[in-house]
Amino acid sequence: MSLLALPAGTSIDDEPREAKFTRIIGGYQRQPGFAMMLTDLSDRHRLRTKNGIVYEFNDSNQLRSVAASNGNTTRIVCSGGLINQVLDSIGAAALMFTHTGNKLTGITDRANRVLVFTYNGDDLASTTKEHG
Repeated sequence: MSLLALPAGTSIDDEPREAKFTRIIGGYQRQPGFAMMLTDLSDRHRLRTKNGIVYEFNDSNQLRSVAASNGNTTRIVCSGGLINQVLDSIGAAALMFTHTGNKLTGITDRANRVLVFTYNGDDLASTTKEHG
């Protein structure tokens, strides 16, 4: 999930429909029928849904975190525009990602289960489950 084309930001709501926001003085205006709020923070954007879920995006409009209404927050750690880790609400790595160039080559979960991706040129050729 990412915000697209800010200042006319685009995102997806809880019922996967596109919601368009128009920048106005002091924030954003959403189209009628969408109970969401988009706000700017110093280095990111925050989207709050009608159910209290909060999505935060970095200054490159990439998803940075998702917070449930109970306060549990999942964080996404990126480097060079690629996801490196997904951290749970206590900061422990839930998923770790490996890349070769800009291609995802592996995902490891906290139980040390590994998915390995191989490519034929730019096309995904196979996915293999390995046990770490």
